[in-house]
Amino acid sequence: MVIGVLGDDSLRQALERLASGKRIDGRPILVTSIARPSSLGMCHILFIGVSESARLREALAETRGRSVLTVGESEHFVETGGVLELALVEAMVRFKVNLEVADRDGLRISSKILALGEVLGNSRAGRRP
Repeated sequence: MVIGVLGDDSLRQALERLASGKRIDGRPILVTSIARPSSLGMCHILFIGVSESARLREALAETRGRSVLTVGESEHFVETGGVLELALVEAMVRFKVNLEVADRDGLRISSKILALGEVLGNSRAGRRP
């Protein structure tokens, strides 16, 4: 499992600490910095830092159709074409999921996760608050 971080070196360092020694399905979790959107390599998850707002559309274009879970904190991240947008609201982490983009890119999001967040682009079940 490869987790890429575009921008925000402190996030990369925090993810490295969390992933250290951990495995998913027997495979180690590797956290790496991504210098530019065109150098994604074999990322499975891509965190796009708020500092990368100017390159957001370029980064999302690079992931299109590649089964990469894109995660960001910038406002309107999912409306711009990201899959998962995180936000801190009243000391709680809230999130939005763009199900249309996830489906397009071949990603399956657990129904348990979908039940906890706001779902955009869900033609199958309507939108959730």
